[in-house]
Parts: sequence; C-alpha cells; structure tokens
Amino acid sequence: MIQPGQHFTRGILANLTYWQEQVCQMTDADAHLFLQEQANLLLAVEMGLALVETRPSANALLMQLFPLIERCAYWQRWLPLWETAVAAATKDVAATQSRMAQQARLLNYLGQLRRLNGQVDQAIQRHEEAQTIAQQAGDNRSLAEAWGNLALDNHARRAYDLAESYGQQALTLFDTLDNAEKWQATLWNTLGLVALEQQNFAQAEIRLRQSAAIWQQLQHPTQLARILKNLGILFQQQQNYLLAGHCYQEALQHLAATDSDLDRMQVQMNLGVLHFLQQQYTQAEVAFRLADSFLRRHHGSYVTQAIVAQNLGNVLVKQQRLAEALVCLQQAAILWQQLQDRLNLANTLGTLGEALGLLSDVQTAVTTYDEALALLTHYPTHPWAQKLQREFLMERAALLAQSSQPA
Repeated sequence: MIQPGQHFTRGILANLTYWQEQVCQMTDADAHLFLQEQANLLLAVEMGLALVETRPSANALLMQLFPLIERCAYWQRWLPLWETAVAAATKDVAATQSRMAQQARLLNYLGQLRRLNGQVDQAIQRHEEAQTIAQQAGDNRSLAEAWGNLALDNHARRAYDLAESYGQQALTLFDTLDNAEKWQATLWNTLGLVALEQQNFAQAEIRLRQSAAIWQQLQHPTQLARILKNLGILFQQQQNYLLAGHCYQEALQHLAATDSDLDRMQVQMNLGVLHFLQQQYTQAEVAFRLADSFLRRHHGSYVTQAIVAQNLGNVLVKQQRLAEALVCLQQAAILWQQLQDRLNLANTLGTLGEALGLLSDVQTAVTTYDEALALLTHYPTHPWAQKLQREFLMERAALLAQSSQPA
C-alpha cells in the first residue's frame, strides 16, 4: 500500500486548521455560512479521519462543528463521519488517558446525534460506553457529560425517575468543573421538562427560568429562545394563553438575529397550537402549513415531521375536512411507529378514530380507539396518557351510543 507523502499530510492538516479557524468565528447568525461550506467541511473531515497523523485535528473540527450540525438539523448527513471517528478511536491500541478521554467525548457527541435522530436506545448505548471509558480515564468532564446525556436520553423515552437521577448527578459534578454553564443550562431545561411532563408546574417554571437566566447571561439567543418556547408550553398547559403567547413572541424576537430557521419554525408551530386551543382554526392551519412547507424544503427529522402531520390532522378534523385529515393522521401514525413512540402513536390513533367516527365508519373507528387504548396501558402513571385514556373511552362510548351498537 502506498503511504501518503509528507506534503499531502501537511496539506490536510493545513486545511483542517483553516476550517477550525473559520468555524471558531461562526455565531448563531452564521449558520448560512456552515450550510454553504458543508460539502467542503465534510470532505475535510473525511480526509482528516483517513490518516492517523491528521485524525486528532479532524476529531477536533468535528466536535467544533457539533453546535452547527445540531442547530441546522443535518444529523443524518454527519452521522457516518461520527461513526468513523468513534470506530477509529476504539481501534487505537495506545489507550492513554488523553486518548480515552477523547474517545469518551466522541461517544458523547455521537450519542447526542443518535438521540436527535430519534434513535434513543442507540444513544443510551453510546452514552453508557462513554460513561465507562470516562470513569476508567478519570475524566470527570466526560463523565459529567455522559450523565447529562443519559438524563436527556431517559427524558426522551419518558423514564422520568432515571432522567431526574442522572440530571442531578451531572449537575453535582458540573458544579466542581470550570466552564460548565452551557451544560448546567441544558440540564435545568431538561429537568424542567421532566417536571412539566409530570404536571409539576411550579417546579418546572423554577427550573426553566434558571436555564433561561444562564443562556441570557451567556448571550446565546437560539438556546434562550428554546427555553422561552418551553415556558410558553408550560403556560399553555395551564391555559394561560396570554402569557404563553408572550413567551413565543419573545422567542421569535431572539431568533430574528439568528440563522436558526428550524427553531423559528418550531416556535411558529407552537403558536399554531395556541391558535388551535383557542379554536382559531384558520390561523392554526396557516402556521402548520408553513411548518410543513419548511420541512419539505429542509428534510426535517421524523419526529418533527410526525408532529406537524399530527397537528395538521387535528386542525383539519376540527374543520370537517376529513379526507385531508385522514391522509395527515395516517402519515403521522406511520412515523410514530417507525420511531417506536407508543404514546404519540396512541394520540394520533385517537384522533384518527375521531375522524373515522365522523365519517360514520363506526367499526373501524372503534378498532382504532381500541388500538390507542391498548398502547396507553404502557403508561399507567403518565398524566397525559391518563388524560388521553379518559377522552378516548368517552369518545368511543359516545360513538357506540350514537350508532346503537353494544359497547
């Protein structure tokens, strides 16, 4: 095998150094530059990972790029390179503490990409590997990040006790480390969502405001907007629609100076939900159609596609446009099945049952409700699941009563 010459290797290193300097200067307002140069960045990292001598620089650039990859939702496109980086680090026989620490960091980032891509089980596997390696290397920062990620992973699969435990462990360890503010803000947000989804609204608000205060101090408009969006959801769930709307509008104001198009779309979608809850169905549909148009142009994640399809289905049912609603709801159901998200699938099936009932297809509607109710048995203590269960049982009974069929 012909070995690359020193000039070639130095050229790759110089290219990696150039991109590190460029990326270092990018802010939330420069995501368009990342998108413009993404093909060149992919090539630079791919070539850097191919050689042992250039691999550390390629890994450093990859980790530097992570916030941009995350913000622009190009998770799927970058996953193969992260897998390559982790595989190369795993094969490295010289398991020094510094190389083990880098391996743990790469695993943490790879797990995050897997979680963002809806592959939570794979994310947990990578973060547990990172935890083990970080403990062996005595690397407290990577260990804290592994615990923090496991908190986010378990929140994603609604294992709230584990999410709370890992989150508190991570916060305790981050308290002993320098430059930990970003992770602390992230964890307060996650723990806020854990409280919110269990309807502990007072605790959720305290935690979310703690996260918002840190992001504001760090002057991170995109992250601050995400917390404001979550605060909007909190107030929305308490039917304080005025305050929820203020939070969403403030989030959009912070995002106006950024290139965070995906975040803007998500806030607009939440405004659509707010319109829906106030029975302003035309305004809600406009918001959801805009979100759907954005996703078709930018190939958003399955999770986001499923949420938009579900929301469109909901508003179309309310407008009695049932044939259109069925298409959207069936699309959402397929996506939730692919993501193995039983709770959201049950929610979609319940709305599908409602639409079928309005179309007088009683038998199929009842069967669909039964499928939804069977899925909800997996969440005996989840507040939203219990609320859905009560609603679906009432709707099913009312449908049977109207059709004079036995329950």
